[in-house]
This record gives sequence, structure tokens and C-alpha cells, in this order.
Amino acid sequence: MDGKRGEDPVYPGTYHAIDHDGRRILARARVANVGLYALRRSFGRISHDAGVPIEEIQAIYGHSSPATTAYYIGVEETRMAAAMERLVTVWNRSG
Repeated sequence: MDGKRGEDPVYPGTYHAIDHDGRRILARARVANVGLYALRRSFGRISHDAGVPIEEIQAIYGHSSPATTAYYIGVEETRMAAAMERLVTVWNRSG
């Protein structure tokens, strides 16, 4: 797989080029080499925890399905349960 998706502005080059540049940036910043996919997943999790809708994260990632994004960022049952609890709290306040 080449990994080049010209229509996707988030990934203007090949995965290899992005990985190479990312590792160089991490080394220059003296950040532990945690891997770009770990950083990418962390971005999605932090965004989701901050209230960014899955559909927006999906668009950023270029996933074809919100279910793929939810799986990728690790939206587990505990996170979904916590979200439902917050919704119930809001619902009860409004009624």
C-alpha cells in the first residue's frame, strides 16, 4: 500500500515520508520515540474526551465509518457509559 491520499489534506505524502519526518521531529524535540500512531490515537482520545464528536475526528482521520474511528481511538464501554451518565444528568436538569 502506497499510503498516498492526494485528496486528503491531512496526509499530503506517503506514510513512510510522514513517519520519517515525524521521527526526525520527535528526535529533534528530544521526545521519547513513542510512535506516530500512538500520538495519533492519543490525539483522537483527547479530542473525544474534550467533547469533539466522533464524526469530526473521523473526518480528520479520513476513516470511512465512525465505527472505525471509535474502535481506533478506543471508545470502550466504560467511556460510552460515562458519556451516557453525563447525558442523563443533562436530560434530568432540563426536564
